[in-house]
Amino acid sequence: MPEELIKSLSTIFIVMTIFSLINYIVVSLALYKIAKKEKLDKPWLSWIPVGNAYILITLGKGNIGFVFTLVVAMFSRGLIADIAMTLYTVYSVYMYFKICKKYNVSIIPIAIGASSLVVSMIPFLSMLVIPMYLINLYGQWKLLKVADNEVVGNKKNIKTKISLSNGR
Repeated sequence: MPEELIKSLSTIFIVMTIFSLINYIVVSLALYKIAKKEKLDKPWLSWIPVGNAYILITLGKGNIGFVFTLVVAMFSRGLIADIAMTLYTVYSVYMYFKICKKYNVSIIPIAIGASSLVVSMIPFLSMLVIPMYLINLYGQWKLLKVADNEVVGNKKNIKTKISLSNGR
């Protein structure tokens, strides 16, 4: 391999690793904050790879058995891994849809980012993964900000109501 190609591939790998790490931190933090707000047991599981799938499914009030599809995707190869990852991705988007609806956040950026797991399996589309991560990062950031500020559901922030009534 020419030295220039090796440098280019190394740079791409480093950039993707950085984006993946930033994305993982923001996703974990958003799930952690929402899990704490919802008073879930062990919100720290948001920081562990399969644990965050458990937290996501629990927050979305889904079937916890779908964590198994992620485990199969992680420890198998070929078509079985691709099918398991696709099933997990679709189900996780559904769980995010339920969470985003509850917190009044758009699911679209998160769905685009989640689909990067499937897109990365298709070699000629893999160049789209970084932009998709960035779009997901935006969606997760919005979810994190709402988890920091808002009361669950479509209700207004209680602190805002109190401060408005005191200002009259």
